[in-house]
Amino acid sequence: MLTHEQRTEIYKAIPTEFTIRGIEVPVTIRYANQYRGEEYPCIVLEYTSLTEKSYDFINHVYSITNIMNDILEFKEGVLTYPLSVPRATNIVKVIGVLNGLEYVFVLNDDYYLDGNNIVWTTLPTPGDVPDLNTVFYVVYHSEMIKVTKGGEKIDVLNINVMTKDWGDVKSNNFINGVMLADYIAGQLHKYMQYSLQPPENTVLYVERDIKNLDALTEGEYQRRRLFIVMIKHVEYTSSLVESVKEIETEVSIDEMGN
Repeated sequence: MLTHEQRTEIYKAIPTEFTIRGIEVPVTIRYANQYRGEEYPCIVLEYTSLTEKSYDFINHVYSITNIMNDILEFKEGVLTYPLSVPRATNIVKVIGVLNGLEYVFVLNDDYYLDGNNIVWTTLPTPGDVPDLNTVFYVVYHSEMIKVTKGGEKIDVLNINVMTKDWGDVKSNNFINGVMLADYIAGQLHKYMQYSLQPPENTVLYVERDIKNLDALTEGEYQRRRLFIVMIKHVEYTSSLVESVKEIETEVSIDEMGN
């Protein structure tokens, strides 16, 4: 959904003055939830609905900034210890107990990383290993998958142009309400379609032709022209998952674009 700031930028761009037959006609802009004063001509703006599509695409990048800490127990005859989080990329340190004292074991001399396992070294010569039945701590980086999904959303903006006869007959500064409504609506329709710069990541387009909604109000015709602007934009969400399988539960591999 468009933010308040994005909507404000759209509102600011809408003209508040039109030149008709050489006469500058000021226009009041108001919103559907405002007090409905008697200022004419005016443009009334109203968001009426929001259409949301399912996520259309998904892609992922890898992050290795996650530091994990596993606590494992060294058992007799067991040299391979799986890490709890998949996609381990490198070992920061392994700390345990050797000969009853705390000891920092040496990578590639005492142990090495094999896939997602810590393996204690036996070849070509055995390295140091923790004392039996003591715990050792493995600090390592895990390659998490950062998933970014984009969802297409549409904000619907109703634009009402409302007028009555305007101006002063005596000074020849008078414009019939029908012509005034048609002109302002037509110019604004064109302006919104071709000139207005929407917020970033949006496509603004006019969906509907100008519609005549003249209505008899208190004995006189209130001229009203309506058209709808669709503001299509994409919103992104990001999350971290541990395996591609978690992504597959949401979308198929083909849809991932990878």
